[in-house]
Amino acid sequence: MAHYLSTLLTQLRYFGGTTFCLPLVVVLFFDTVVLAQNGGSLNAIGLLQKPASLVPDSSVANQYAAPNQPYYVAQVTPPAVTPYTTTVTSGSSLPGIGSPAAAPAYVTPAYSPPPASSLVTSSLVTSSSGSAAPIVSPAAPVSAIDPYTVTKKKTLFDTLSGDYNSIVPETYKKMKRVCDLAQLDYTLINGTGLTTNDIRGRLRFSIPCKYIPTDTSAGGSQMGYFHLAPGAQFSFWNSLENDYMKSPNLFGAFVDFGVEPHLNKNFSFEASLRLGLYSDYKKITSESWRIQGRVIATFEVAERWQGTVGFLYLDRNRIKLLPSGGLIYRPHEDVICRLTFPDPKISMRLTRNGTTDWWGYIFANYGGDTWTISDDGGNSARTDYNDIRVAAGVEFDNASSFKGFAEVGGAFGRELVRPGWETYNPSNALYFRIGLRY
Repeated sequence: MAHYLSTLLTQLRYFGGTTFCLPLVVVLFFDTVVLAQNGGSLNAIGLLQKPASLVPDSSVANQYAAPNQPYYVAQVTPPAVTPYTTTVTSGSSLPGIGSPAAAPAYVTPAYSPPPASSLVTSSLVTSSSGSAAPIVSPAAPVSAIDPYTVTKKKTLFDTLSGDYNSIVPETYKKMKRVCDLAQLDYTLINGTGLTTNDIRGRLRFSIPCKYIPTDTSAGGSQMGYFHLAPGAQFSFWNSLENDYMKSPNLFGAFVDFGVEPHLNKNFSFEASLRLGLYSDYKKITSESWRIQGRVIATFEVAERWQGTVGFLYLDRNRIKLLPSGGLIYRPHEDVICRLTFPDPKISMRLTRNGTTDWWGYIFANYGGDTWTISDDGGNSARTDYNDIRVAAGVEFDNASSFKGFAEVGGAFGRELVRPGWETYNPSNALYFRIGLRY
């Protein structure tokens, strides 16, 4: 105790000296005596006590106080806070830091080739807050090419009979409305006494004309068409016997004029006139010019039955005028029976490949033509070649592009007729013909 008082007096000298400190010393001495008797300390009477605001509250733990151990690092547990917030926790100087929420799981959508012109449907995943969050896939590129389609290589038949839109220039498509038919035929008649090879080509132009009646009950055109069709043919003869004449090379050039009025759905007719020049390459005379024509009317007889009547003007030595007529019967859409003279024909659809129909048929017709042919003396005269042809064939028909046919059979009753000359009759022969229409 004495040591305590001595130390205290030494410190008080610095504040006021002995005079100032003497009363205080007396008070402290008596306080010390009293405390000694009561077993207390200086703090028991309130002396040398710190203010209440400076005394730590033992009930509140100091979470940042380190224990009296060397090298000790305090383990501080931060307060729980809402994720992704920076709110300072009450009573703490550090911002609340929480563990980040787990990232939403990515759902891989089932893949299928997207449509060419639509967006991929959005998928939905659930976010940490429980709401649906859309994940929008990028738009599929618009493309006319399907990468999963194997392109089929075009065959020659696809090129000839398929859709012409991919191979014909746009300018020709517009012109085709006027030039609506192009045809090329080759005919071979091979027999003893006379063999002929004929090549024939023709173009038909259709010119709209409001004065030509047409049936509009089925929503058709408001006007009919006038047809103009120039053409040419080349004939090569050989193997003539008995020196009837030298094997000539012949040609023909002609122009067809025609109309096909449709008065109503039950009646229509076809009228055409041909003006042509037919000769060899040696001499052309007035007899080389020929006029041919035909008029055929078609009318409804009953359901699936039609009738035809008319005539053909051939302008040949043997026959000038030939009547024509008969019945057309269609029991169903796959069979057509043309029971007409002089060109009967029965057709049956064999198959349909896309837009192309394949037909098989049998037919007969009266064939031949007339030219002015020069003899050895240079005299030119009209000479007929006539025959009756019977054959079977197959044809394909594609309304948007090519049509074609091939037929084989026989040529019977063949004859060469020349005025003032004896009729020459070659033997029956093989008949073959092939052609394309466009």
